[in-house]
Amino acid sequence: MKRLAIAAVLFLAAFAASATEDGQWRATVAAAFSDFEGDSTFPVDDSTIGLQIMAQYQFNSWLGAEAGYHNTGTFETDIGGSGSDTEVSFSGLSFSAIGYIPLPSAADENIDFFVRLGYFDFDVDLTSPTLTGGTQASIGHDTGLVAGIGGSIKISEDFSIRTEYDFYDIDDSDLWTVTLGMEYRF
Repeated sequence: MKRLAIAAVLFLAAFAASATEDGQWRATVAAAFSDFEGDSTFPVDDSTIGLQIMAQYQFNSWLGAEAGYHNTGTFETDIGGSGSDTEVSFSGLSFSAIGYIPLPSAADENIDFFVRLGYFDFDVDLTSPTLTGGTQASIGHDTGLVAGIGGSIKISEDFSIRTEYDFYDIDDSDLWTVTLGMEYRF
């Protein structure tokens, strides 16, 4: 319920702001190359490829709001040489403020640089022979802050190539993600 309320508030705020002339909608689909370094709660250190889908409303030349769906794929490791892998995966939503960094020269309007600061709410699935008896267990969800930096390069009037580097604050673990995707502007 909490996720739905946050998504509804952000959608309504973006919709209300869309009446301005300067605003622009953006949608992105990206491959997410993630690295996870777990702790005792999630005893996994691995890298994987996942998916991100984002929708953004850019209010003006320096500020935007973005909502996204993230699926990290499955991180896995063999604990203690048992031959059975411990696996953890994260999927869920994020909501962020996007601050665009102005370039020193206004000569090139085809490049955007930005910083992100936001909030995520991920479902956590864990499979472990020692922690869950070998069965998959949804162990609830984890919430926290997400921060990142990125950029996009216009390749046509409507399409851009977008990349970014993000950090998700998951308990005492580290989740870093590099994304590469296509952005559509409308």
